[in-house]
Amino acid sequence: MVSKLLLAAQEAFLTATESGAVPEVVDQIAGCYADIRKGIGFNKSPQEYGAFPADPYSHTPAHSGARQPGMTGQVKEDIISRFGELGIEVRDGCLHIRPRLLERSEFITAPASFRYIDTRGTVKHMPVPAGALAFTFCQVPFCYLRGTGQQGIEITRADGTKKNIKGHVLDQTLSAELFGRQGKISSVTVSL
Repeated sequence: MVSKLLLAAQEAFLTATESGAVPEVVDQIAGCYADIRKGIGFNKSPQEYGAFPADPYSHTPAHSGARQPGMTGQVKEDIISRFGELGIEVRDGCLHIRPRLLERSEFITAPASFRYIDTRGTVKHMPVPAGALAFTFCQVPFCYLRGTGQQGIEITRADGTKKNIKGHVLDQTLSAELFGRQGKISSVTVSL
């Protein structure tokens, strides 16, 4: 139920920001969202949460494998909420990137290597600079850079060419390449 509440609070936050609500109201909703998120099971040990850890399968007995494969509602809602925090939105076939609920503490403070599996199933590593955050969407690595002075998106294609986009929206063609996991896009860098 807490995951459902988290998702509902996120929806209220997005509705408030899109409808032009007063900044104080938007900030209050964002604060409530952060408080709810801190209470979710993945942020607490099983002892603190008072239950067993979240498992990606329903009805999985300890003595055998999954009996009813599929994610539990909590896991699905937490994934949806996480992509909402990352600002990943699809509208009219276009990917919009508008992270408004990310915490500064989520950006790394020292350079690191990000391990991921690309669209061809190959394990890859991508360097991530300090002040950045990395994740994958449709098996394509995204890197958010904070405080670069410019806002925009840089698409790196599989052939090594780059395309710079002003703003934070991929057009329908680029979005379709990403959604289709065609392997034409090798990375997406977003300057915030």
